[in-house]
Amino acid sequence: MDITKTTFSKKISTALISFICLLAISFSNSTIAASNCKGKSQNACGSSDSCSWTKAYKKKNGTKVAAYCKAKPKKKKSLATKKAASTQKKTASKVSKKTSSTTKAKETKKIIKKKTTTSSN
Repeated sequence: MDITKTTFSKKISTALISFICLLAISFSNSTIAASNCKGKSQNACGSSDSCSWTKAYKKKNGTKVAAYCKAKPKKKKSLATKKAASTQKKTASKVSKKTSSTTKAKETKKIIKKKTTTSSN
């Protein structure tokens, strides 16, 4: 009975350690991406497109914060950009529908002309 408990506890501890390692790896990827600007000098930070320099400042509680380099936020599409893209899609759809209906009308006219010319002969 003691052997099975020991084996079972070893399996659980192994699974738990594996899970913790997996979590650590998944969180480290986001940390690595955010820290590519960390520790850069003002000149190096300014020359990088993905970083921006934050000047030193003082918090309301009196704590002084030293100047530092940080990653720029990723740009999200603005609401205006999304609306413009949506409008362009709708306009393109309407144009293609009009074009296809115009083309169908022309084809119908051609068919009618052919029928009338062949029936009159």
